[in-house]
Formats: sequence, structure tokens, C-alpha cells
Amino acid sequence: MKGCQAKDIETLAALKVLVAAKYPRWTSLVEAFPNMPAKVCLAKYRKLMTAQLIDGCDCGCSTVAEITQKGREWIASSLMAGL
Repeated sequence: MKGCQAKDIETLAALKVLVAAKYPRWTSLVEAFPNMPAKVCLAKYRKLMTAQLIDGCDCGCSTVAEITQKGREWIASSLMAGL
């Protein structure tokens, strides 16, 4: 998709992908959102790190990410709000 941005991937959807992945990496987003360019998926991953929703390495390597406590709370509040 041309002209895509990280904001085009919903935060809750991205976090659900990372929670469900056996080895959650930024490439998990590429696999889950095949219509999005890899650089957009990496940008979303970096946004999740900046928001402190996940912890890991944002250099593009294959380091496994972890959902932070803030990320778990964000997921729970989003699900409670019916998003």
C-alpha cells in the first residue's frame, strides 16, 4: 500500500499480534499485516516502544519483544472500553 503510515496499524491489533506470537519481533507485524510495507511495521513497532507499551530493541534486529506492564494495562483498558 502506497502512502501508509504507522498510525494506519491499530495499536490494539499490533499488541495482540505481539502477545500471540511465539517469538514476538517486529517481523511479527510484517507477517500479520502483509499489505503494509515492512518499514511501516517497523515504525509501528518503534512507536509501541516509544509509548513504553513494549520493551525490546528497535534497531530492526530479531530481538524478542516483551509487553510491558503499561502495555498489558493498555490492552486491558482497551478491551474493557470495547475498542
